[in-house]
Amino acid sequence: MGKSWNDLFPFLLATYIVDNQKARTNSLSGGPLTSHFKPIQFHFHWGKEDDRGSEHTVEGQNYSAELHIVHWTKDKGASFSEAASAQGGLAVLGMLIKVGQEHSELQKSLRYCSEIKYAGDERKLADNDNMQLTALLPKNTTAYWTYSGSLTTPPCYESVNWIVFKEPIEMSRAQLDALRDLRSHKAGTCPSEDDEFCGHVVDNYRPPQPLKGRVLKCCQ
Repeated sequence: MGKSWNDLFPFLLATYIVDNQKARTNSLSGGPLTSHFKPIQFHFHWGKEDDRGSEHTVEGQNYSAELHIVHWTKDKGASFSEAASAQGGLAVLGMLIKVGQEHSELQKSLRYCSEIKYAGDERKLADNDNMQLTALLPKNTTAYWTYSGSLTTPPCYESVNWIVFKEPIEMSRAQLDALRDLRSHKAGTCPSEDDEFCGHVVDNYRPPQPLKGRVLKCCQ
């Protein structure tokens, strides 16, 4: 049978230090990655309804949302923007999201959604809201799919080492609804008349794309 993907892929190691003074030690390595990557941001994609929203599907099944933790490596550029345009310059951890229990770690940021409801709004997390990025990962981080692909937003650079975990995480419907209530227009303005969603930020996901020769690998 030869070697399994478990043999070919060493353990994926995510070391996230919350203390800002130690931020330089944050890293992602191992598994299919040949460099050390550091996190720069995380974001969500979600649907208007629970039956859609994820950018990856499993045997045709959509999930309600998807969380991405974006990383970059200095091996491919001196800045994030340089790495983002270089092949293999980014690594993104993808968590499929289903409706279930409230996610306590994500709630540290989602509870501020009402304060950043409109385009251009900003809100810094409180000092006691330091988020543990490892707490955003599923319990089983040894089972995942991986492939070389692209960013899902323009300019869609082919620079991403994708790692999508098999085990989904859960968010409550109230947390998803907080995201669905965000608006694409500034406060005090009206959404465009041709906006079918009346200014709500929903269905902000890219549908699955053809493989076009990409190789999807599985680590059990």
